[in-house]
Amino acid sequence: MLPRLFKQDRFMFYLFLLAIATGLMLGFSTVYATPLVVFVALITIPSVLLVLKRPEFAVLGLLVLTTTLFHSSVNPRISLGFGTIYLTDILLIVNLLLIGIRSFVESDFRIVKTPLDKPLLLFVGMALFATFIAIIYTPLKLRSSLHEMRIVSNYLVFFVVTNHIRDEKQQRFLINGFILLATIVGGAMILQYVLGPSVPIIPGRVEVLKTAGERYSGVTRIIPPGYLMPFISFVLLSVILLSDDVRNSNRGLLIPWALAAIGVLLTFKRQLWIGALLTFPLIALFTKRRNLSKLVRGSMTILFVAVPGFLFLYAFTGDVGPKLINSSLVRLTSLTNYDDPNSTLSHRSYEYDYAFPQIAAHPLLGLGLGSRYRPLVPGRDWEKYDGRAYMHNSYLWIVVKAGLLSFLPFLLLILRSLYRGFKYWRSVPDTRQGLYVLGFTLAFFLVLTTGSWASPALMEWGPPPAIGVMLGINELILKRTNLTRPSFYQRKVV
Repeated sequence: MLPRLFKQDRFMFYLFLLAIATGLMLGFSTVYATPLVVFVALITIPSVLLVLKRPEFAVLGLLVLTTTLFHSSVNPRISLGFGTIYLTDILLIVNLLLIGIRSFVESDFRIVKTPLDKPLLLFVGMALFATFIAIIYTPLKLRSSLHEMRIVSNYLVFFVVTNHIRDEKQQRFLINGFILLATIVGGAMILQYVLGPSVPIIPGRVEVLKTAGERYSGVTRIIPPGYLMPFISFVLLSVILLSDDVRNSNRGLLIPWALAAIGVLLTFKRQLWIGALLTFPLIALFTKRRNLSKLVRGSMTILFVAVPGFLFLYAFTGDVGPKLINSSLVRLTSLTNYDDPNSTLSHRSYEYDYAFPQIAAHPLLGLGLGSRYRPLVPGRDWEKYDGRAYMHNSYLWIVVKAGLLSFLPFLLLILRSLYRGFKYWRSVPDTRQGLYVLGFTLAFFLVLTTGSWASPALMEWGPPPAIGVMLGINELILKRTNLTRPSFYQRKVV
C-alpha cells in the first residue's frame, strides 16, 4: 500500500525511507555505536541519493576506492567484533539492494537480465557457501576469510552497472571515467618512478627492481592496487586507435594511451608485457582485411608517438633510460631460463605440489576462502612474509579455496563473455560502441590468458571491480543491439 501512495513521486518515497533509516541509525548509535560507526552509516544516505540521481558516479566511486591508488588498508572501516566492514562494502550492498527496491517501487523499472547473470551469481554464491561450510566444520575463522570473501563479492559490481546505468550518455560517461582513472594511475606511477622507492607516494609495491638474481639500482618497480587499470585502458585505446578512423577525437587518446603503456611497463609484470605485445596481432586478426587501411593509419599514428618517445628516453635521459630499457629486456628474457632454480616458473612450482593434494581431498567445496593450503616452507616464507594462503595462479586459487562447484560457473562466465564479445562486436551499429566491446573483451581475454596463470590477478584486491565494470559495459552495449528478443534480457518485476 505504501509504495502506491508515493507512486507519483518515487524520489520522495526514497527520501521517506532514508528518513526512517536515519532516525533508526541515530537512535541505535546513541546506545551501541561509536562516532565512526555513525559516520560510516550516514555515508549510506548520500550514496543512495547518488545512485538514484547519477549512478555512473556511484560506480566510478567504487572503482576509485578499490582499483586505483587506494589500498584496502586505508579503506574506511568499522569493527563488528568478528571482523570489519569497509566503506566499499556498504556502497556495494546499497547499490545492489537498490536494484530490488527500485523494482518494487518504480513501475517502469525492469531488472536487466543477461546471459552472464547466472554463472556470476553461482560463482560468488558457491564460493561464499563453501567458505561458510569451512568455517562451521573446520578451524577456519570468519575473520581470516573476510578479505577473500570481499574480493570475490566485488565481482557483483557487474549488476550495479547493468541495472543502474540506463542510457547511452551514462554509459559513455562511465567509459570515459574508466579511462580517466587509468590515466591517473599511470601518471601517478610515472611520478613515483621519478621520485624513486625512497619517497613512496602511492600504496602497493614500490621497490628497487630485482630480476634474474640481479638488483638494478635506479630502476623502480611499481605495483599499485589498480595496476590492472592501465593495462585494460591500454588494450581498449589500442583497439580504438588501430581500428577506428583517425579523427581529431582519436588523436586526443594518444596521451592516455601513452600513460597507460608506461604504467604497464613500470609494473615489471612480464605477463602484462606479453599481453600488451599480443594486443597488436590480435587486433589485426579481428579487424581483418576490410579494416586494413584503418589499421595502417592507426599504426602510423601510434608509431609517430612511440618511436620518438623511445629514442628520447634512450638518448636524452642520462643513464635512466638505458637502465630502464636494459633491465626490462633482461626481465622479459628471464622467462626462458627454465633450468634456473631461481627463475619464476621454477620458484613457484612448489605451490602446485601442495595445491593438487588439497584439490584431490576437497574437490567440490575446497578449503574455504582465506584458508591456508600449505605449511610454512623454508626459503619461501620468512618472518615478514607468510604465504601459506597465497598462490600465484588465479585458477588454482579458486579451485583450492572455493572448489569445483564455484570454479565451473566461473569458467562458464569466462567462456560465455568471451564468446559473446568476440562474436557480436561487429553487430553493434555504432562503430565506437562496437570497438568498446572488442577492446574490453580482448583485455579480459589477455588478463585470463597471460595475467592469471603466474599472477593471482583474479583474486587480488584491485582487479575484480574493474573486471565487473567492463563486463557490465559490454552487456549494456550488446543489449542495445537487440541480439535476441528483449524479454531474454529484461523482466518486469511485479
